[in-house]
Amino acid sequence: MTISPDLFSLISLYQYEPLPQDDYIRILYIASGGLRDSISFHLLPVSLVDAPSYECLSYVWGNEVNLKLVSCGRGQTLVRGNLIEALRYLRHPTET
Repeated sequence: MTISPDLFSLISLYQYEPLPQDDYIRILYIASGGLRDSISFHLLPVSLVDAPSYECLSYVWGNEVNLKLVSCGRGQTLVRGNLIEALRYLRHPTET
């Protein structure tokens, strides 16, 4: 999807807030769904002291031509299309 400047100005984009402390990371919680369902997620700060359970995906592939708009919390963000495809396969069909 190509985002026109007019449309881009109307989008409520997700904005990072500073992490509360040095021992915090952000974890992406993917909403449940099937392979053909749209992707949405929440990006939440979590303390490493709490030893959260998570899976890791290292991602920087592709170019910025194939950007997709996805729901992130109360806003939206742009991500590469190949990340959307990876998240479709990583998410659980019934659990966040």
